[in-house]
Amino acid sequence: MLMAEAFRFRPLRMLWFGQVGSAVGDELFKIAFIWLAVRVLGSDTGYLSALQLSIGLAFGLFFGKWGDRFRPDRTLIVVDLARAFLALVPVFFFALGWRADHALVGVTLCMAALGTYFEPAMQSSLPILAREPRLLRAGNGLMATTYRIARVIGPMIVSMLSGWVPIHHFFTLDALTFLGSAFSIHSLRREYKMAESEPHLERKKIGILQAWSQVRRHPDVTRAIVVKTLGSGPWGVVYGIGLALLAREVDSEGLGAFAWIMASYGVGNISSALVFGNLHRSNPEPWVYIGFGFIGLSFLMIAFSHSLIAICFFAGLSAVGGPMNDTPFLELIQDRFSHRSLPAVVRLRMVGDALCTLFFTLASPLMFSVFGVRGAIGILGAFCAILSFMAVPVWGRNEANR
Repeated sequence: MLMAEAFRFRPLRMLWFGQVGSAVGDELFKIAFIWLAVRVLGSDTGYLSALQLSIGLAFGLFFGKWGDRFRPDRTLIVVDLARAFLALVPVFFFALGWRADHALVGVTLCMAALGTYFEPAMQSSLPILAREPRLLRAGNGLMATTYRIARVIGPMIVSMLSGWVPIHHFFTLDALTFLGSAFSIHSLRREYKMAESEPHLERKKIGILQAWSQVRRHPDVTRAIVVKTLGSGPWGVVYGIGLALLAREVDSEGLGAFAWIMASYGVGNISSALVFGNLHRSNPEPWVYIGFGFIGLSFLMIAFSHSLIAICFFAGLSAVGGPMNDTPFLELIQDRFSHRSLPAVVRLRMVGDALCTLFFTLASPLMFSVFGVRGAIGILGAFCAILSFMAVPVWGRNEANR
């Protein structure tokens, strides 16, 4: 199996362990934060999410490229240490009995800004550590399991501890996982340092416009980025807000219900990652469209579900589409772009995702108000499905004309 081969390679194994821990902490933070926000703001939580996206978008557009000046491991360690400190800020407020509302908002906005540096540095780390194409593909599949494992473990921890542990201590656990991530990356500093002298791994600052200019030379990447960008908005609203609102309708007081829905999503996600992370694809592009179509159809089924068991089942089914499109997309851009261009291309996708998700998130309170929670989820699911079904024939015609 490809992923087993990557796991046996020490640098990728160490990176994987650190990122699994960090991703579990992120999941704890996200569930606790979303639940607190939904309890206070209801469907207006969309406006808070929109503010986060705006910060991420601004940093990605104007400041993100400055992170490319440094070796990826240094960027990753600094970001992890900063996020560990930020995660402890609301814990400090809760411990002193102060209102933590504004502190939580400030922390999440700073986290959003730091994320624009972390993801490009992480993606540029894989070619440095893997070194050869087969190991790189295996590493893609292995690393794709990190946050998907977290989507299983994180909600389960919340559901088991929610009655025993004050909600703010989930932020404490998040801080500890960031420190673990920083330690795992620091242990690989020799591998990063060895790569510094290699010309093909040279770092270069490339802005968003330059990245878009490079992407347009590759029609297959352009099509895939457009579909992923337009589909990210509906997915972000359903996953980030819709499922929490739906959980509240099913069980108005149950954080546990929300945690089980998220855990079901995580089970589908990790199961799919284990399958699609080990597949060899001669042409990864169509899988991007098939994966988003699968997500859209599953969201439609969630909209028609009225029991917690059914919602959990279809949430898990929708999660299968994530690795189905994410891993092939990563393979596609790694095949088309050099290492020094890769962070800028990743940042371009992140900016596009943030912009589209911002639009849909700002519209979400009105959608939930007019169509109801299930109606809005159904409309967003239909949008994803139609978008994907339109993209497949376009890809087919282009293949036939080659």
